[in-house]
Amino acid sequence: MPSPIVLLLAIVFVAVGFSEVPEEEFDPLAAHGGIFRALDWTPAELARISQYHALAEYHQLIEFVKDKMRNSDVDFLTRQRIGKFLKMKRPPSVLRTLLSKKEKHKMKSLHQRGEIAEAMGILRDRLALLGKKDRNRVLQYFGYPTEP
Repeated sequence: MPSPIVLLLAIVFVAVGFSEVPEEEFDPLAAHGGIFRALDWTPAELARISQYHALAEYHQLIEFVKDKMRNSDVDFLTRQRIGKFLKMKRPPSVLRTLLSKKEKHKMKSLHQRGEIAEAMGILRDRLALLGKKDRNRVLQYFGYPTEP
């Protein structure tokens, strides 16, 4: 089984590959099975979601989506389905402090310039500094195999 660092390098290559997809072909609302299509997103809100993803600020992203849902007129079943998804996708607490403010600022700048590989490199380096238990929690959250 490849090490987590090798897996993160694979993530970087995938992210770089996706960043080369022409913008008109990329539909951010298709992510997660299209569950969030029911909410009426503005371009500014979608940009904010992208930034939360890029900076691994999943706790803030979840709160942002919850707030959007509270101020939306979606039906009860949709609210229930989105709420269940958010609960199921709750990130490990280690992600709250994984990146420093300085690292987040640098990653945001790199992300805005389309330098995704460099931004992912910062995340990869920080992940490598975590203890095995926390690293495994993060890898599991992202859906990757953990270290034995």
